[in-house]
Amino acid sequence: CAGPHLFSTGAIKALKLTQCTGAYWKGDQNNKMLQRVYGTAFPSKDELKAHLERIEEAKKREVSLIVVGNPINMNGTYGPRSEKCCQFADLLRERLSVEVNMWDERSTTVTAHNMMNEVNKRGKKRKAVIDAVAAAVILENYLAFRANHR
Repeated sequence: CAGPHLFSTGAIKALKLTQCTGAYWKGDQNNKMLQRVYGTAFPSKDELKAHLERIEEAKKREVSLIVVGNPINMNGTYGPRSEKCCQFADLLRERLSVEVNMWDERSTTVTAHNMMNEVNKRGKKRKAVIDAVAAAVILENYLAFRANHR
């Protein structure tokens, strides 16, 4: 399986089984049927609850596309943070069965800070919204690209 894998299940404090299916060993119907059990796990019940609520919200709103920021290094290489984002995007594709596109998020936080400077937002108020503003910049960039490349 694709993972992610744990060395110990001790970190799992909240688990939700999401699906059970059957599959023939090596895809051959002459072989025995195997049981596949799918689930999702989190280190706390609150995190699991929030995750399940986001999935339900996406289904309710009939989300057909999700854009995930990809923190590519400034030199164009992909580091550990990028790998985690790619894994997250794969998880979204699997769980939600929707199109998920990765989008380069380089400099979006800098752009968000510059935008906050323009409206003179400082301190705790800035910290509370900077990630949301950067996410909006990522989405705006993606949508502009898509509109210009149809």
